[in-house]
Amino acid sequence: MIKVLQQLINKYAHELLVFGICFCILFSLGFEVMIYFPMDQSPDIQDYLKMAQFDWNQSPVRHYRILIPLIASGVQFSFGWIFELLHPLSFDGNFSLCFSFLMVNVSILSIAGVILFKLCRNFGMNDWIAAFSLIPFLSCRWTMELAGLPLVDSLYFLSLLMVLYGFYNKQTLWFAAGLLLGPWAKEAFIFFVPMILYMKRDRLINTISWIAFSGMLVFGFRFLWDLYLQHPFINSFAKDVDSFSTISVSLSKLFSFHGIYDVFSVVGFWILIPMMVWIKNNFSLQFKINETRIVFVLYLLAVIFQMLLSGDLARMFYLILPLYCIWIGINIKSIIVENGRSATAV
Repeated sequence: MIKVLQQLINKYAHELLVFGICFCILFSLGFEVMIYFPMDQSPDIQDYLKMAQFDWNQSPVRHYRILIPLIASGVQFSFGWIFELLHPLSFDGNFSLCFSFLMVNVSILSIAGVILFKLCRNFGMNDWIAAFSLIPFLSCRWTMELAGLPLVDSLYFLSLLMVLYGFYNKQTLWFAAGLLLGPWAKEAFIFFVPMILYMKRDRLINTISWIAFSGMLVFGFRFLWDLYLQHPFINSFAKDVDSFSTISVSLSKLFSFHGIYDVFSVVGFWILIPMMVWIKNNFSLQFKINETRIVFVLYLLAVIFQMLLSGDLARMFYLILPLYCIWIGINIKSIIVENGRSATAV
């Protein structure tokens, strides 16, 4: 048994180290968010907590997102009695269930951190730069909230990273897993279909077949789930269509001070690193159209569309973090390489 563990550690040393670092950081930050966040003021949180207790009659949109509530329920069933021993006196609510969500979301986001690290390595960064590129993700306010609160966004974030990593690392298994998992995490995954079709444009028929198969699984489940709950199947579609009415409100909000702050709450002051490189290069902009940039543009358009439909600008814009971390890492790499050349010249 010990030898097997040693072999696994030797084989996956980098991955386990990154996972451990992400888990330690996100757990401590997420725990603080969990303790002090007013959960009773969030309809999303209340719905997912009730779903984890098998009360499925919730929002016609959210009641399909059963994976994380079920996993959290399983964790609570197995370890809830231990978690209750840690119950702080200041926490008012079902501590063991909220703590179970914390453990599940922190684990999922830590796995996402490992994939993001490996994705950065695919863009030519060494281990140190790739690790540094994770800091905007780990320190983001929304990462803390998604880690610490009973929400399901972590699985959605992970599925998108799996698609990106599977494409850039030419790992079909990761790509297919992300394609199958994404619609279960959130139905808004459909907005990334144009990007996915472009990624696999050389195998378009095969990709369309996978998308159709994924859609059949999800919509088949939704139909049977509504049948079981005795909900009209059309309710969720009506709710989704109704979200288009928020676009005008979201646009006005986006170009207000509050909207600018929402965007800034995701990118933070890390934007100063690309700005420094831009100034250093005499304000020159080099934009060459290539496959990577087209993928990034399609990804960004999907995120922006979700922002406008949701109305929750910052929480949806958070999905941009994989591209943002890569961008930060590329700029750091350019600074280090340029300084290395200068030192060699001297």
